Amino acid sequence: FLPSPYSFNSKIGKSLILSLLALLFQALKDLYTHLTPIQRVNIARHPNRPTFLDHVFNITEKVF
Repeated sequence: FLPSPYSFNSKIGKSLILSLLALLFQALKDLYTHLTPIQRVNIARHPNRPTFLDHVFNITEKVF
């Protein structure tokens, strides 16, 4: 078994991963800064977005 040159432990792999993450975060920032008001409302009301109870159940023992 030979280690991949793109594994996270290698210098090439780590720098590649970090540069790709930087590109991803910049793309997300650009996307979300140019949304129209109705697009922001649609994101806030997305049906798959977690609700308050989802958060409560994740931090408790789901007793409710």
